[in-house]
Amino acid sequence: MRHALLRGVACCAIAALGCMTTGAQAAVAISSDATQNMSCSAGVCTATAPSAVLSVSDLESLLASSSLKVSTGGSLANDIRVSAAITWTSSSKLTLYAYRNVAIDKPISVEGSGGLDLESNRGSGAGYLTFGRNASATFLGLTNKLTIVGTAFTLVDSLAMLKSAISVHPSGHYALSKSYDASADGTYAGAPIGAGFSGTFDGLGNKIANLTIDDTFAGDQVGLFNNVASGGVVRHLILAGAHITGASGATVGGIAGDNQGLLRFDSVYGTVTAGASGYAGGLASFNEGTIQFSDAGASVRASGNMASFGGLVSANNGTIESSYATGSVKGGGGHANAGGLVGSENGGTISGCYATGDVTASGAHSAVGGLVGYAFGGAISGSYATGAVSGGYEALAGGLVGTTNAGVPINQSYATGAVSGGLDATVGGLAGQPAGTITDTYATGAVSGGAQVGGLVGFNQSTIATSYAKGAVTGSGFLGGLIGYDYVSPGDLSSTYWDTTTSGITDLSLGAGHPTNDPGVKGRTTGQLKAGLPNGFSSSVWGETAGVNGGLPYLLALPPA
Repeated sequence: MRHALLRGVACCAIAALGCMTTGAQAAVAISSDATQNMSCSAGVCTATAPSAVLSVSDLESLLASSSLKVSTGGSLANDIRVSAAITWTSSSKLTLYAYRNVAIDKPISVEGSGGLDLESNRGSGAGYLTFGRNASATFLGLTNKLTIVGTAFTLVDSLAMLKSAISVHPSGHYALSKSYDASADGTYAGAPIGAGFSGTFDGLGNKIANLTIDDTFAGDQVGLFNNVASGGVVRHLILAGAHITGASGATVGGIAGDNQGLLRFDSVYGTVTAGASGYAGGLASFNEGTIQFSDAGASVRASGNMASFGGLVSANNGTIESSYATGSVKGGGGHANAGGLVGSENGGTISGCYATGDVTASGAHSAVGGLVGYAFGGAISGSYATGAVSGGYEALAGGLVGTTNAGVPINQSYATGAVSGGLDATVGGLAGQPAGTITDTYATGAVSGGAQVGGLVGFNQSTIATSYAKGAVTGSGFLGGLIGYDYVSPGDLSSTYWDTTTSGITDLSLGAGHPTNDPGVKGRTTGQLKAGLPNGFSSSVWGETAGVNGGLPYLLALPPA
């Protein structure tokens, strides 16, 4: 599934759209049910109550003879949700005019010479146009008219046409009129859209299938777009069955080699591969702009020393919100940065995100994490990872983050995947070697390694508060229920715990492998942890319910899968 998988903090972040019509929330539903609470006259159907229904058969009958505007009646109904497929063959125009959001959950097919006008966010200041799984807007031809929030879009039906249009007008507004199979194009030798793009490209929920790129020039920016420039927007686009490959030192991504603009509600599935010492990301390689509500299910591969690769992006210096990656991430070579979502966090922010793919960096001295490999700067909040994490010799490996610099906080996040490292590896259930503050976190995966191994953190250089670990801790070197080696002065830990039943660390002096009897960390049995929130855990942040998270504490804003 696509964006329906966003949940917890991510779902809260998009409550205005993904969850907008559940329960008694206000909306106009276009569905197979009978029309109710709608007034239709003179080509306009307007909601007369917060919850209203317009029968799709009534809508199509009206469109057969004249253009039709469907309105929420200002803020009365707020949103429009298309819950039944709409098709018409006349020359009429359909306008969906929502005060807030237009959510298209079933296909809209303009099969005549008519047009479509989508008007979200026409009065609220914060609205979205969204397409659900298997939903799209398609058109008979390229002469149909499409307007989105007052902007006219040029329809295109092939990559060749899109490239030609952008080469003439790189700041224009374009939309994909129907899904396109790029297998007929053969293998591209570089990004199909080579120029920096500063306009808007709307996929309208349509797919570009079987895009294949094999760029053999070292250092190229490789993707559907080589660069989405500042001000550029790519949204509602799906790349399915993509196979995108770059050479040594290349920056390789599905949608873009480099994103300086906005990627919103985009998806990539397939494979993304960078050559030696390259940078690979499932959605984009470098992100210097904003990514929202997007996902990648691509298998991401890179090789060589100093490579950086992630399930969504290779390196983030911008903003990533409410997005996720599910593909496996794998590479060799030393000193690599590998993450289930992001390889290197270079000063941007990550919030409301998750990754579920396994992450492997087999080269020596690599930073590898279930969500982020190496966080040089920025912040991570409201996020989680569930994939298994594996690092090589002297790796810094963590279920959520491999390592962080000072000033990189991790807040309200968790990891559940098993984490392992090779000889002399530093391994933690949440983070291998963090230097930024850690607050309101937990880790449940088993950890094993050969230097410093802890249920939550391997080698600690940070302040940790209100956090716990339950995973089995095994290996050689310094082993601790919560921390392998605590390098910070006494007082750096507060309200931190480990599970003495499941960790295998029953000695209450070994909350940290070093120093023993580290103040601020306490051992508790599983039964004790289930008996009520541990001391210091706020009930406004944490919950404890028998049927959730095995009865152990969980984050209210980010309930576990």
